[in-house]
Amino acid sequence: MKLRFPGTLFGTCAVKKKLSRDFRRQASLLIDDRLLIDATADFSDFTDFYGFPDLWGEIGAVLISAADPKCLSQETLTRLARGKELFVYAPPEAAPMFPMAENLHFVPLRPFSMTDILDYKVFALPTDVA
Repeated sequence: MKLRFPGTLFGTCAVKKKLSRDFRRQASLLIDDRLLIDATADFSDFTDFYGFPDLWGEIGAVLISAADPKCLSQETLTRLARGKELFVYAPPEAAPMFPMAENLHFVPLRPFSMTDILDYKVFALPTDVA
């Protein structure tokens, strides 16, 4: 299993210059270059700065960890779905933030239930973002 951390900070970082190696982007995790956890606005900065443009085509599903705008960027999801069907698994409360596109499919996660996403089994827990 390969893990990439495109971002490790929850929130924004005003200390470092945005497109530098030391800038801490919003938290997200990429598993085996196929499953993205949290499609943040900073994901495109990561792929562009570090030279991973092919990742956009490899990602087959997205898991949103919380119904929070920091976890779900409409622009990032729309870009990820270009030219393919993309399933986005998220808490039901995230539905109003979800962009409308024919090839984007919102799948609500039920707390305390197991869900198959690609080749992974995901156990959803409730989140409380304050």
